[in-house]
Amino acid sequence: MGRFILPGSDDTADLSAALFHEEHAAELGVKEAIVTMADIYLQRPQDVLASITVDVSKQRTSRLCKQYLN
Repeated sequence: MGRFILPGSDDTADLSAALFHEEHAAELGVKEAIVTMADIYLQRPQDVLASITVDVSKQRTSRLCKQYLN
C-alpha cells in the first residue's frame, strides 16, 4: 500500500487509486488481482485491500465475472 499513501499524510492510503489499479490489473488478466477483485465483490475477507468495500449489485457482479473470467 506504500505507493498509495496520500502526500503529507501519516499512512492514509488513497483507496480509490488502489482499487483502480487492482481493477486494471484484473482486466489485464493478472490472476492475483482477479482473485482479489472477486473477493472484494463477493465481500469475502482478503489481505491485499482489506479495508475496501464496494457497492455490490447483481448486474455489476455479473458484468465483472464475465469480464474477469473471459
